[in-house]
Amino acid sequence: MHQHLGILILGHGTPSDQGTKAFLKLLHLVKEIAGETPVAAGFMEFASPTIAEGAAALLDCGVRRVVAVPVFLSAAGHTANDLPQGIAQAKKNYPHLKIELTPHVGGHPKVAELSALRYREAIAGRAEVPAEQTLVVLAAHGSPEPEAFEELENFARAREKLAPGIRIVPCFSQMGAPLLQDVLPALVEPTFRRIVVQPHFLLPGRMIEAIAHATAAVAGQHAEIEWIVAAPLGSHRLLAEAVLDLGRSES
Repeated sequence: MHQHLGILILGHGTPSDQGTKAFLKLLHLVKEIAGETPVAAGFMEFASPTIAEGAAALLDCGVRRVVAVPVFLSAAGHTANDLPQGIAQAKKNYPHLKIELTPHVGGHPKVAELSALRYREAIAGRAEVPAEQTLVVLAAHGSPEPEAFEELENFARAREKLAPGIRIVPCFSQMGAPLLQDVLPALVEPTFRRIVVQPHFLLPGRMIEAIAHATAAVAGQHAEIEWIVAAPLGSHRLLAEAVLDLGRSES
C-alpha cells in the first residue's frame, strides 16, 4: 500500500564521523516517534545520503509526497539558498514525487526548551547562584546577514522566558558580529558570579572546541567568576518532536 506522506530531514552534513552519527541518532529518534510515517535523511554536503538519495529512499517506501524539514538553526545562508536548490534537484530527478519544504527547525519552541535543558544540565550539581548573578552567553555559528543576528536575538528572548531573571546575551562564534571573543571580555562585571557560555549548535565538533578555547582565554583572567561551557543541543527527543511537528504540520 502506498504511503501518503514521508518526512525527509535535511542536514548540512559534516566530515566529522561524530557529527554524522549524532545526526543519524536524531533520524532514529524521529523514526521512533513517527510511527508508520516513513522518515529518511538527506545531507546537503560532506556526507551521504544526499538530499536526492533521501527522497529516493522515501519513494522506495511507496511515498508520493515528501515534506522536507531543514534541521538548521538559522533561516540565513544555506537554509535560504542551498537547500531550495537541493530540493529543486530532487524534484527534477523524481518528477512524480511531490516535495515541500517546511520552515527550519531553529524557530520551533521545542528547540528553546532543549536549549534551556542543556543549560540546566550544565549547572546541575553545582552551588546555587542567584539569577541576577548569572549570565548566559549564547554563541551561534554566525552570518554576515543582518537577519541572522535578529533571529538569534529573538531566540535569546524566548530562552529568557524559560529562565526568568537570567540575562542571555546572543553572539556569533565564527563570522559576523558581535563575535564571542569580543563580547566576553566586555561582559565581565563584578555582579556576575557565574557565566555560562552555551554553544547554539546542533552537533558536536571543532566549532564547539573553538568556543571552549575562546572562553578559557577570558576565564583565565577572571578566576573570581565560575565559567561553564554547556553542551550543544545534540540529538534529543525534544528536537525530534520539533522535526516531526514541522513535518506533520504540512500534511
